[in-house]
Amino acid sequence: MRRLAAAVLAPVCLVLAGCGAASLPAPTATLPSGTRVGPQVFLGDSAATATAVRAFADALGANGPTLTAAQAKASAPLLDKSFQQTQLGLNRLSTEQVSDSRLDAQREAIIGPLGVVVVEMSAIDAAAHAGNVPTLIAHLVPLRTAIGALQQAGAG
Repeated sequence: MRRLAAAVLAPVCLVLAGCGAASLPAPTATLPSGTRVGPQVFLGDSAATATAVRAFADALGANGPTLTAAQAKASAPLLDKSFQQTQLGLNRLSTEQVSDSRLDAQREAIIGPLGVVVVEMSAIDAAAHAGNVPTLIAHLVPLRTAIGALQQAGAG
């Protein structure tokens, strides 16, 4: 699981984190569709989303190489928080328009892959709450694949 966390985190951090954006506060509210934002807001939203994905992977990896139903259930509250922050990031990145055309093109390119990441996180979060280890494990590879697609989209 820890190897998964590293494999999951490195690509998404490269894709989403922007220079200087890590010091910006994490967003706490959705935006109306079409809201124009400056580069710093986009970079802040991207960094917050990357942080949330990192926290999700860390919570998964904290259980070590094996996972029991009890450990999955105990991880669920930690997964919830980072999953909700990632959903918020997807919402904000989907609805905003960045005043810098190059960054707006990058934003558009990552929306689809980030949506798939959120879908996989949702399945893992639900499986953790249910203590359903086989289902949780079944979604780890698709999550890693989705993050790889996110990385490719951000590199363009």
